[in-house]
Amino acid sequence: MQKDELRALLAVKDTRNYGALRCHEGDFSLIPGFLSAKKAQALFVTLMDDLPWKTEWVKMFGRPIETRREVAFFGTHPLSYGYAGTRHQAAPLPPELAGILTAVQNACHAPFNSILATRYPDGHAGLGWHRDNEAELGPAADIKIASLSLGSTRPFEIRDRVSQEIERFTLESGTLFIMDSGFQTRWQHRVPKAPAGTLPRINLSFRTLKPPALP
Repeated sequence: MQKDELRALLAVKDTRNYGALRCHEGDFSLIPGFLSAKKAQALFVTLMDDLPWKTEWVKMFGRPIETRREVAFFGTHPLSYGYAGTRHQAAPLPPELAGILTAVQNACHAPFNSILATRYPDGHAGLGWHRDNEAELGPAADIKIASLSLGSTRPFEIRDRVSQEIERFTLESGTLFIMDSGFQTRWQHRVPKAPAGTLPRINLSFRTLKPPALP
């Protein structure tokens, strides 16, 4: 699919009432079918081929570890984002992601200015328990993040930091998971590994980062 065709497809107005699909007011929201199957597949194929994917390295036990995940980071203006001992400099937002950013901003009523794309090549690639509470995101109680799943269906889990109770979700392609203000103070989350033969998945994480301080 050509890029202009993809942008036209994603620009089609969707009149579904997303507000009616909120499932846990105050902490998080789940919107199945935020993108239709056709739109999600078109975007998935395009991003698989076109994004400048790089192997993700994180620091564990004081030394860098190569993960099975691949990442690409974009911003509406120059931004820097660091986590797990690694730091990303934002590349300019590609046209195929501009329309998606606007749609997610509108659905979440949030001024997201960056997208962290993560590619999970197979079921052996996962992500352990963590919180997204880095300094660039502001006070933990105010952080709001949206996550759009594309490609293979994968489980997603959240864990209450006090009770250790775990809630599990199945994220199909086109699903939007919104971590509302307060989520990062109460919950941890992870993408557990999946059975052999699991096909690739892409996650687009929409965040609002503070611009770097002027010298």
